[in-house]
Amino acid sequence: MITIGSTLDGKYKILNQIGTGGMSTVYLAMNEKANRQWAVKEIRKDRPYNIALMRQGILREMELLCSLNHPMIPKICDVIEEEEAIFIVMDYIEGRTLGKVLEEEGAQKEEYVIEWAKQLCQVLAYLHNRIPPVIYRDMKPSNIMLKPNGDLMLIDFGISREFCKENTEDTVCLGTQGYAAPEQFGAGQSDERTDIYGLGATLHYMITGENPRKRYRSEFLPVCQIRPEISEGLEQIIEKCLQRDPEKRYQSCREVWFALEHYQELDSKRMKSQKRKLFFCSGLFATAFFSLGLSCFSSIRAVDLRKENYQFCIQMASNQEGEEKVELLKKAISMNPREEEGYLKLLEVFLEDDNFSREEDISFREILNETNGKKETYEMIIKENQTGYEKLTYEIGTAYFFFYEENGNKERSLKWFEIAKQAESLTESEKIRAAVCERIGHYWKDMGKRKKTGDFEISHAVYFRDLKELYQMQKKYKENEIMKLKVCQEIIMQILQYSEEMIKDGVKTEEIRDILEWINTEIFCAKENVSFDNQEMIEMMEREVEQARQKIKENTAKE
Repeated sequence: MITIGSTLDGKYKILNQIGTGGMSTVYLAMNEKANRQWAVKEIRKDRPYNIALMRQGILREMELLCSLNHPMIPKICDVIEEEEAIFIVMDYIEGRTLGKVLEEEGAQKEEYVIEWAKQLCQVLAYLHNRIPPVIYRDMKPSNIMLKPNGDLMLIDFGISREFCKENTEDTVCLGTQGYAAPEQFGAGQSDERTDIYGLGATLHYMITGENPRKRYRSEFLPVCQIRPEISEGLEQIIEKCLQRDPEKRYQSCREVWFALEHYQELDSKRMKSQKRKLFFCSGLFATAFFSLGLSCFSSIRAVDLRKENYQFCIQMASNQEGEEKVELLKKAISMNPREEEGYLKLLEVFLEDDNFSREEDISFREILNETNGKKETYEMIIKENQTGYEKLTYEIGTAYFFFYEENGNKERSLKWFEIAKQAESLTESEKIRAAVCERIGHYWKDMGKRKKTGDFEISHAVYFRDLKELYQMQKKYKENEIMKLKVCQEIIMQILQYSEEMIKDGVKTEEIRDILEWINTEIFCAKENVSFDNQEMIEMMEREVEQARQKIKENTAKE
C-alpha cells in the first residue's frame, strides 16, 4: 500500500487518503512542479479478483474518459502500473460523495433532490447522445460527488459500456445490488433506460434516506409511506423510473428532465381538478367540436414537445463548452427558430473571447439563413416574435460594431442598429445607443470621401461629438469594462487619424485633451482592476493615448 508522504512515479506526492471502496483506495496528491492537486486511485493486485480483467477495465475506463468532454465528468491524466498496484491519476474534485452526505445527514430536501436529478439527467443525456451511446450502468450516490457550489460530478466509469444494438443481453453481469436494473443481471441488454432505473434508485435513496443496498426484497417502498409530505409528482417520477420492465420506464433522460421541470403539474389533486373541468366542458361541447378539439389537442401537444426539446437542448448546452455547446445551441434554434434565447446564447458563446471572428460571423449568418419546410428563413421566422427579434438585432449590432475581428466593423452593424433604434421593446438608453452607433456606422462608410470642392463629405466635428456621446452613455449606464474600453479605443484611434480635421471643423483643442484625460483615467482604473485580464489591450491603449497627446501638441504648435 502506498504511504502518506511518499512520491508516486517521481512527481505525485501523496498528501492523505480521501476515500476507499471495495476495489480501490483514493488519495489526494500534489504535483509540486505543476502546483496542482490530483486524485490518485490505487487498485491493489493482491485482492481476490481477476487482474487481467481488472487491467482491461482500467484501460477501457481511461479510453472512454479521454473521449468525453463534459463539466460533470472528470478527466484522467495518467495510469501508472507497479508490481503491487495500478494507480489512476485523475482530476481532484473537492467535496463529498452523495453517499457520504446521505450517511451523515439522511434524507434530503425535495428541492435539492430535484435540482440534483436534473443535473444527472443532463450528464446522462450527454452520454446517451454520443455515437455510439455510452451506458453508465453504475448510478449510485457513492459515484456522485457534490461540490461546495452545489454542482455534481459523475465519477467511476469502470463498468460503463458503449451500446451495441446487435446484442440481446449484457455479456457480463455487473452493477451494484439495489441500484442495478434487472437487465444488468441477465434479463436483457442494458441501454439508456438502464441508467434511468439507476437514477430512480438513487433519487429514492436521496428523498427517503433508505439505502437500496440494505433491502432484502426487490420492491421499493412508495415514497409517500416513508415521507408523506413529499410531492406526489416527484413520487410518480421516481416510481416510473423504477419499473422493472424497461418499456414502462421513461424512454430517455430528456423525458425525465421534462417531468422534473413540471413535477408539480403531476400532483393528483390538480390533475383531478383539471379532469373535472375538462369533463364539464366536454359534456357541453363534445358533439359540435370533437374533431376541432382533437385537432387542437394534437397541435398543442406538438408545440409542447417542441418547447420540451428546445429547453432541454438549452439546458444541456449550459453544461458544455466549445464546439459541443455551439452544436447544441444550433440544434435548439432549429427546433424553435421563433425563440430568441438560442440565438442570444449562441452569440454569447462566440463573444466569450471578446472577438466575433469571420468564421463565427459566417456560422451565425448561416443559421439566420437556414430554411424550414416552408422555405422561410430562420430570420423571417424570428421576426414574427417582435420583442425577441428587436433584442437580437441590438445584440448582433453590438457584436459587429465592437468585436468583429477584434476591432469591430461599423458598416456591418448598420442593418441591425437601424432596426434596433426604432424598436418598441428596447429601453430608451438602448435605442439612443443604437441610434448613435448607427450614425457612426454611416460616418465610417463615408470616411475619407471628399466632395468636388475638396472638402470631406462628413463633418468630423459631428462625428467626434457622437463618439463622445457614446462614451458618456457607456459611463452613465455602467457598461462592462471591455465595452467601455472598446469605445475609448475607438475615440483614441479617430483622434490619431482625424484630429486635424476635427479641429478644422470646430472641435476645440481643450475638448480633445479633456476626453483623452478621461480615457486615461478609465485605462488606469481598468489596469488596477485585478479581475480584468486584457492587459495587452490596456498597454496598447496607453501608448496610443500618449501618441494622441503628442499629435494634439503638434497641431497646436502649427496654429
